Amino acid sequence: MLDISSFNDLSSKEIKYFNSFLSDSFNVTYSSLNVLVATFNIVDIGRLIDVLSLTTIVFNKLFLIFNLDSKRDWGHTKDFVKGMWMILQSENPEDYVLSTNESYSIRDFINIAFTLKGFNIQWRGEGINEEGYDLSTGRVLIKVSEKYFRPCEVDQLLGDSSKVIKALNWKREYTFEKLVKEMTENDCK
Repeated sequence: MLDISSFNDLSSKEIKYFNSFLSDSFNVTYSSLNVLVATFNIVDIGRLIDVLSLTTIVFNKLFLIFNLDSKRDWGHTKDFVKGMWMILQSENPEDYVLSTNESYSIRDFINIAFTLKGFNIQWRGEGINEEGYDLSTGRVLIKVSEKYFRPCEVDQLLGDSSKVIKALNWKREYTFEKLVKEMTENDCK
C-alpha cells in the first residue's frame, strides 16, 4: 500500500514537477501520448468557502483567514477547461501551463469581495494580530488565525502561459475582478 502521508509536506510546485515526471515516464515507457496541463489556482464559482453569505453577513461571525499577503495566480475553471480543450484539439498536443500571468493576494480578494457586499474593509495590526473591520460600523469581520496557515505555504504562485497563448492563441475571458464578482454573487444567493 502506498503511504501518501509524506505528500503533506510537498509544495504544489513539487507536486506539479512530480506529475510532469510521471507523464514523461509514461510517454517513454508505453510510446503513448500524454499531455500535462498545469493550472495555477483554478477557481470555480462554488468555491468561495461561504466567506460572505454565511460566515460574516448572516451569522455575524468572524471570518478567520490565513496569510493575507500570500499571492496567487487566480484563474477561472471555464477559461482553463477551454484551454485544455484547445490543447487536445491541436495537431501536436504538448505540455502547457494555463495561468493568468497575474498575481493577487488573499487580501486583494477579500477587499473586492467585501466591497461588493457593501463593506469598506480597513486593516489594522500586523501578522497574526491583523484584522479587517468595516469602516462604517467599526465591526471586526476578518481575523488572521494560525489555525489556517498551511505547513508548506508558498508566498507567491505565478504561472507563465505565454507558450499556450503563442501556440494556440488561448485567451482567458475572466479578469480577477470578474472572477471575484461571480464567486461572491454565487455565494450570496
